[in-house]
Amino acid sequence: AREVLTKLTNMLLLEDTTDPEFIHKLNMVNMQCKEEFCNCSADDVSMAIKVSDYWKNIESDSDPSGLKLKKGISFNARALAYYNWLINTKNLPGENVYGGKVICCLIKSPIGTSIDNYFAYTAGDWPEWAKTYAPIDYDGMYKKTVLEPINRILKPIGFKELHIDGSLEFNLFDLFG
Repeated sequence: AREVLTKLTNMLLLEDTTDPEFIHKLNMVNMQCKEEFCNCSADDVSMAIKVSDYWKNIESDSDPSGLKLKKGISFNARALAYYNWLINTKNLPGENVYGGKVICCLIKSPIGTSIDNYFAYTAGDWPEWAKTYAPIDYDGMYKKTVLEPINRILKPIGFKELHIDGSLEFNLFDLFG
């Protein structure tokens, strides 16, 4: 994600932003970058986080009816608890992890869970079963790690925001402005 942000930011700083086609060129580069991003491994698009005091926040990570979490739990601990819950309730291969540095990614909404769509795992050890039980939400990750930061730059300087689907919003007056 850092390389994509650098590429898009460099375009903003080094290209002729007065060119009427600039936002379209930027959007084309954005869509190329998104395609590359979506073909990356989990480790390449995920963020490193630290989880501490696991049991302070978790009531149960082995209840078949779902995770039992305490109020105020961090998304870090929730993400790791979801990993452990899957191992414990689905009899999946892997060791439970109760803290330390892990990798966290946004996942597609797991059906029947109250988890906030985050999944954590040990760095460099993306479990094969995660493709089924915790598939990465590449669009969501791209939106959070690339589009939201670049749009925080674009909007204040008067440009239209980039969208995940490549569309640009214009009104009738923009066309004749």
